[in-house]
Amino acid sequence: MPPEALMRFAAKGPLNECCISLGTLGACRIVMSSPRIVASAEKITSTTIDTYFAPNLTIRDLQELIKSGKMMDPLKDFSEAVREERRPYASL
Repeated sequence: MPPEALMRFAAKGPLNECCISLGTLGACRIVMSSPRIVASAEKITSTTIDTYFAPNLTIRDLQELIKSGKMMDPLKDFSEAVREERRPYASL
């Protein structure tokens, strides 16, 4: 679905009332989000896929990676970008 059509479709009612493919939802996220949010979301996706194919870690391994600073919160950049983008609308 082209972005213009998606925006018209979204304006007609809540998206959760319709059956929409994941690809369309991804396009909606891209159309309606800032470049920083899209980049952060893509990084989360990439990290998730990389982690899925990496060797399994124990809880102790994870704890050591976090303590050493080698593993950061994968949602931190995304969360900060969303909060920053929403800040001007917080008082509405």
